[in-house]
Amino acid sequence: MRTLVVAFIGVALLAGCNTVAGVKEDSRQAADYTYDKKEEYQRALAADPREPLVHNNLAVLLMAEGNLPAAEQELAAELTLHPGSPEAHENLARVRQALGKPP
Repeated sequence: MRTLVVAFIGVALLAGCNTVAGVKEDSRQAADYTYDKKEEYQRALAADPREPLVHNNLAVLLMAEGNLPAAEQELAAELTLHPGSPEAHENLARVRQALGKPP
């Protein structure tokens, strides 16, 4: 989440949002966007848990929130369903490294 917010703030500053209040508002909007996307991915999985890349995309949001164990579970689910997913393999390696586990 912090990475997403920092990136969003950087974009806001480049786009001309140069007030503290403006940056705070942009940060709030980034958090709202992340929450909305997370709910969207969870609804998609409820409708069809085999949908390609949804577990991976949810895992990316969980990683941004710092919830690495949940991200690891979502990536494992993605790779069970779609073992050839390069994105899921790459993200799982990153999560496992951050958790101090072998890739």
